Amino acid sequence: MVVLSLPFVIFMGTYQELVVNGELVEERKTNLFAPVAALIALAIAWRMAFMWETEQDRQPKWKAVAGLIAVGAVAQGVLGLI
Repeated sequence: MVVLSLPFVIFMGTYQELVVNGELVEERKTNLFAPVAALIALAIAWRMAFMWETEQDRQPKWKAVAGLIAVGAVAQGVLGLI
């Protein structure tokens, strides 16, 4: 979850403003760090879902947490590019 919150703090991308007659009409921010953070979070979720070392690790709650991280990662990657 820490990796998914980093794009809100770190901005690496483009910023564009469209000004017409001195008035700001459109503003676009594309954070290219968001998809990178999303891929890292997906890798963590994949490992979390499929790495079982003990019997406690095989509990379904960890798969559910990994699924939530994966959904958050996909959303973060998409919203970072919009």
